[in-house]
Amino acid sequence: MTPLDILYTPLDVAPVPKFDIDKFLIWCKDNGPVQDIYNRKDASQKTDSKIYPWNIAYAKSAGKWHNDFCDQFPELAKYFSEAFGLTEQDVGEIVLLPVKQGFSGLGFWHADPDEHGLRFYLANEDTENSLLIRPTKEPHTQRPKTVVNKVEPSPHVQDVEHVAKIISPQQAFFLNNVRAIHAVKTNKPNALRIAVIIGGLGPIVNMRLKLQELIVRSAEKYSDAAILWTPEQ
Repeated sequence: MTPLDILYTPLDVAPVPKFDIDKFLIWCKDNGPVQDIYNRKDASQKTDSKIYPWNIAYAKSAGKWHNDFCDQFPELAKYFSEAFGLTEQDVGEIVLLPVKQGFSGLGFWHADPDEHGLRFYLANEDTENSLLIRPTKEPHTQRPKTVVNKVEPSPHVQDVEHVAKIISPQQAFFLNNVRAIHAVKTNKPNALRIAVIIGGLGPIVNMRLKLQELIVRSAEKYSDAAILWTPEQ
C-alpha cells in the first residue's frame, strides 16, 4: 500500500497544542483573503459564495510567513511542520479555513491544488457526515486536471460516496487529491470548524518520500476510519 491508495486517513501525530482560538479567528478575519498578494488564484475567487464554505486566510505562502502569524501563534507555527516530521523549510504554504458562520448544506466537489494532502482540524464541532469523498475512476499517479471542480455528475469520478470518519474534534489527517474529490457538508450552521492545509515547498517526490511511512502507518492504525481507493464495481 502507498499513500496514493489511501483516500483518507487520520494521521498518527502529536495532539494539537493549546492556542487562543478567539485570537486566531480574529487574525483570520483581519488577514484574509489576500490571494492577489500571494499570487494564487484559489477557488474562493471563482466559486459562488453560496457554495464556498470558508473564510480563507494565508498564514504562509511561497515559504514566507504573513502578518506576524509565526510570532502571534508560535506554538502553531512550530506544530504545523514538526507534527509531520518536516522542517519549517519543507512547508511552503499554510492555508487557514474557518467555516463561515451561518453556512449550511453541501459545499462544492473539488480536489485541492496540493498533492501532499496534509490537513488539520484545529476545531470541529460538526464531525458527523461532514466530509464527503468520491474516488476517481482511474488510479491516477499524479493530480489530473479532468476531475477538478466538476459539477456532478462527472464521467471521471465513481458513482460512490464515502463519509470520512472524524475521530476527534482536533485531528491531523491525509486527504487524497490525486485519486479523489471531496466536499464539505455543514450540518450545524453555527458550529465552530477550522481546517488547515499544509503545502510543501519543493519537489513533490521529496515530500512523498518523507511522508509515505507516516501516512501508510496511520491508515493501518486507523483501519476502521481509513478509506482506500478501489476500482469501480
